[in-house]
Amino acid sequence: MKQGYVIVDPGLAQPRYGLSDEAQARVLSYLMHHLEGIAKLPKGVKVAIIPVQYLGKAYPAIGLYTETITGREEELTQFSFALEEEIEKYIRKVGADRLSELSSGDQINWNQVLSPLQEASR
Repeated sequence: MKQGYVIVDPGLAQPRYGLSDEAQARVLSYLMHHLEGIAKLPKGVKVAIIPVQYLGKAYPAIGLYTETITGREEELTQFSFALEEEIEKYIRKVGADRLSELSSGDQINWNQVLSPLQEASR
């Protein structure tokens, strides 16, 4: 069965940040690894960096999911809005440039994130 996600898009693709897709993927990975300092995930909720294609080219975002069907899709969607807001506040507080520096050693790259989307389109 194909994994479904609820999208959390903190806006790193916006031109004002000037981040490449590669840098966005690294910053999102950094944020995911430091999420406990930003917001608390509900029990059973997992996160992944996923490619999102919305009105143009694909870009990296955070995907929320659960490993079991819980019937809590509405709750997860509401949580995604709150999490997105908290992450946006954190980005404004720390700064996208500083987060890019902090995440520079992260091993994830945009091609790794994008590959499931490319495979699905074949």
